[in-house]
Amino acid sequence: YAAALAAPTDIQAQLRYARAAEASGKLEAAFPVYERVLVLQPTNAEAQAGLRRIRAEIQPSRSDTLVELGAAFESNPLRVPTGENSEFQLYGNVDGTYEESVAATRMRTLVRLAGIWHDEQSGLNYGYAGLLTGPVIGIGAASDLHVALGGGISAFGGRLFYTEGEGQLTYETARAGATQSLRLRGAFRQYGANWVSTSGFWADLTGKFIWTTPQAGAALTVTPWLRWSGVPGTFAGADQFNDPIDVTPGRY
Repeated sequence: YAAALAAPTDIQAQLRYARAAEASGKLEAAFPVYERVLVLQPTNAEAQAGLRRIRAEIQPSRSDTLVELGAAFESNPLRVPTGENSEFQLYGNVDGTYEESVAATRMRTLVRLAGIWHDEQSGLNYGYAGLLTGPVIGIGAASDLHVALGGGISAFGGRLFYTEGEGQLTYETARAGATQSLRLRGAFRQYGANWVSTSGFWADLTGKFIWTTPQAGAALTVTPWLRWSGVPGTFAGADQFNDPIDVTPGRY
C-alpha cells in the first residue's frame, strides 16, 4: 500500500497492491485501484480482468419484474366487412430479468409471459410463455455479452400454436451516459398440426441506442430491428389442385 501511495502513476506498483488487496478479500480496496490503472492505461488486460471479477463478486442479485395489465374494446375483432361482432378484451404481460453471481460468474435469466383473452371471439385467445438463461461475460471494462439459451411455447384459440428452442447473444456497453445494446436471436420453431405453417428457423437483430441530454433531463432512444423467418407451410387438400397456392405466412 505504501509503495502504491508513493507512486500513483506507477502501473506495476498499483497492480501489486490491487493483487494483494484482492487476495486478502478486500475487494472494496482493490476495485478503485484497477480503475486507476485503466485511467493510466485503458488497454491493461489485468486491470480489466480484475474489474470484471470483482464486479461479478460484489454486485447484488437483481430481480426486476414488470407487470402490465389492461382492457380494450374492439368493434370488429374478426376484421370482416359485414356482420361484425364487437367485444371486450383483457391482456397481460409479465417481463422478468433476474441476475445472481454463481461461482464468480454472473448469470442472467429472462422470463416472459403474455396473453390476450377475448370476450366473444374465443378462437382469438392467445398465450405465450418463454425463458432464456445464461452467463454474462465481461468484455473490457464497460461492456458485457449475455449468452443465453432457452425456449418458448404458445397457444392460440385453445390449441397448441408453436414451440421453439431459442439462442440469444446480447452485447451491452456503456456509452453516452447510457447502456447501448445489440441483440441477435435465432430459433427453430415447430407449429402445431392445426396450422398451415410447419417448422423452420427464424432470426432477428435488434439495436437499442440512447442519447442523453442530462442538462435537459431528456433522452432519445432508437430501436431499429430486422427479422427474417424461413418457416414453410402447407394446407390440407393441396394435392387436389393442379397449381396449388404456396401458403407460407411464416416466410418473410
